[in-house]
Amino acid sequence: MTLSLSLLLGLFFFAPGFAVYGALFLGASQRFSAAPPAPNSMFTLAVVTFGALAAHTLAASLFLVDISGTFAGHAVHLAFPDVYGSVLALAGEHPPNPPGALFAAFLLTCMGLSLVSFAAAFLVIRYSGTAADFFRRTNYGWLAKLVKEALPPNRAVSAFVVTNLVKDGAYVGYEGFVENLSLAADKQIAVIHLSDCNVFLLRVGRTVRRERVQREYPIPLITLGGSDIANVAFTVAQYPDPTPPPPSSAGRGGGSRSGSAPRSGRGSVR
Repeated sequence: MTLSLSLLLGLFFFAPGFAVYGALFLGASQRFSAAPPAPNSMFTLAVVTFGALAAHTLAASLFLVDISGTFAGHAVHLAFPDVYGSVLALAGEHPPNPPGALFAAFLLTCMGLSLVSFAAAFLVIRYSGTAADFFRRTNYGWLAKLVKEALPPNRAVSAFVVTNLVKDGAYVGYEGFVENLSLAADKQIAVIHLSDCNVFLLRVGRTVRRERVQREYPIPLITLGGSDIANVAFTVAQYPDPTPPPPSSAGRGGGSRSGSAPRSGRGSVR
């Protein structure tokens, strides 16, 4: 077996591990995202290696299964083909023939294991308890509790963002629904996207006073970079029903936002 073929087979061997690694980050949250650890970090290497080993161990154990019996008066014998043994035979002096069919079988095995591994890891990280909490703390840090509270589909997250922009001696701030929030590798906010956004001014003196800037309509969508943010606070609101209200009941302009149901709880937060 040539060196290039060995490297190629090794890459395909770790495919289920990479699928597990991707599912951990995609399944954690739809609203929040975090920069994954460096590819050479211990966390990345551990997840990819363990995920691949677990998937291939499960698959290899199927090759030991030999189902025999009688069904409808006929002898039945079912045994899974040993793909791994055939691939290892490629390194021998007399490789199996034809090698193309064997290689295709190995690729199909790795592809199937990757799909199953991705689905299993996605479901575990989205719906399990202890494992999901551990990963959220590792991945999101200080944001882990908010990510967990915002997981149900009938939850909306509001953010009160104070920026570094100063107007007439007051800091400019924005209040709106969090559409997406991304964390950098150091767990600081890299970018935040707010929708249905209102503008306010924060005056800091002997007392802290917030003044809302009057607008005819809220800002549909605004993007704020981490360098523009001086401070931020979050609150989680819950819809009374998971199904958003129909556009006809939202009043003027309400049809453009299905998330206008929890607005009644926003004014009480200061």
